[in-house]
Amino acid sequence: MSIPKRKRRIMREFTITELSAVDKPAQAHARVAIMKRADPEENDDMRFEKIIERPRAFDSFEEACEAIRKAERCAGTDAMRKAREGHPGLFEAYQKAGAVSYRPNFEKAARPLDVQEWDLAVAGVMERDGITRTAAMSRVRSERPHLYDALQRA
Repeated sequence: MSIPKRKRRIMREFTITELSAVDKPAQAHARVAIMKRADPEENDDMRFEKIIERPRAFDSFEEACEAIRKAERCAGTDAMRKAREGHPGLFEAYQKAGAVSYRPNFEKAARPLDVQEWDLAVAGVMERDGITRTAAMSRVRSERPHLYDALQRA
C-alpha cells in the first residue's frame, strides 16, 4: 500500500511586508540567501562614542526638553524624562516655579482581606519552596483553591 503524494503548492504572486532573520528556521528546508550582522572587529564603544555628547548647559528645563527632543528626535515625554535625569537642578527649579508635576501622588488604595491573604500565601510558598512568584501562584491555586476563589470574587 503506497501513500499518495501531495500536490505541491507554489506561491507565484505575493508581497513581502516583513523579513526577519533567525538562526533556526521554522521550515525544515528553508535557506538563507543574505543575512546582516554586526562586524566582530568593531568595538561597541567605537560605535557609540560618536553619538554620545557631553550634557549642554541650559537656562531652563523647557529649553533642555526642547533641545533633547530635537537632537534625539524623540517624543516630548521621552525628552522630559531624559532632561529630568540629565539636569536634575533644572527640573527642581521647574517644579518650584509652579509647574504642575506630571507624577500625581495617589494614595495607595486599601486592598481587600482576600487579596492580602492570597499574597501572604504566595509569599509563603515562594519562601518555602524557593520558586518564582508565578510558580508559587500556580501552586497556591492548586493547594488552596478556596483562596483563589476568594481572590476572584474580590
